[in-house]
Amino acid sequence: MKRPENSNYYELLEIPQDATIQQIQGAYFLAKKTYGEESLSTLSLFNDEERSLIWEKIEEAYQVLSDFDRRRSYDIYLEKGSDSPDPWVVTKKQQEEEPLNIPEEVSGLFLKNLREMKGVTLQSMVSETRIAINYFIAIEGDQFKNFPPEVYLRSYLNEYSKHLRLDSSKVVQAYLKHYHAHNPKKK
Repeated sequence: MKRPENSNYYELLEIPQDATIQQIQGAYFLAKKTYGEESLSTLSLFNDEERSLIWEKIEEAYQVLSDFDRRRSYDIYLEKGSDSPDPWVVTKKQQEEEPLNIPEEVSGLFLKNLREMKGVTLQSMVSETRIAINYFIAIEGDQFKNFPPEVYLRSYLNEYSKHLRLDSSKVVQAYLKHYHAHNPKKK
């Protein structure tokens, strides 16, 4: 294996570029065993910092290659080159330069894509906000029948927005507009 910093994602996971999702998952789990904290096989080869960097790169490779759209973008990057190996990831510079415009109506899918683009997991939101994961899943999936009363929904949307560093008043207003327009109970 090449040094991780000199490897593309396929080389890092030691799979062909036309690998199936099963091959990607198998390679990921093998890499997880090989470079995990409890692995004795790499203990003498890498220090903790190097192993941590390798593990981050393996996680990144798996996230990109296991997502069809991100993988297709990555393949284009390998073939033709671009500014970023993963165009779905917003760099810190882009975040600072480009304030996010919240549309007048926001769906759960929009919020989910935004959360994933920022690299925030539902688990981290649950641990930070202490709001049950099923409410975040309901919001992101527009599962209106699983919503709490609207007063709680407003509070959950507010916390969701704050956790993603968004203008919470705009997000709450835009999502509630979507909710009222598409909720069969409200019609």
